[in-house]
Amino acid sequence: MSNDRLLVIDDEPDFCTFVARVGRKLSYEVKVATTADEFKATYRRFRPTMITLDMMMPKANGIELVEWLAATDCTARVFILSGGDSNFASMAKILGAIAGLPSITRLRKPISVADLENAFRQTSVGVH
Repeated sequence: MSNDRLLVIDDEPDFCTFVARVGRKLSYEVKVATTADEFKATYRRFRPTMITLDMMMPKANGIELVEWLAATDCTARVFILSGGDSNFASMAKILGAIAGLPSITRLRKPISVADLENAFRQTSVGVH
């Protein structure tokens, strides 16, 4: 298993493929989930070092997943991706930081390959 592991959760398969392709280009081992249950099961087995998390999915609340990650003592860098209400994504970011996630960054959809690559290459840990 690679040292760099990316877990992608999004209900849009094309977006999952896009993010996975960028991650693999940067030498990440990548797993994809399209539901909250699949995400949680994959997270436990895979132990990612980086996560991209869609905020708006059917039957899944991004804030609940952020809180779940914090409760698992997640140490991965978390990228919240949202094309919707920026207040919702900002709230998830703040709650994640308060709950103890060490690194949480908000990214806006749609996102370019270059912007996603730059975000993935960031090395500093902290709330962005």
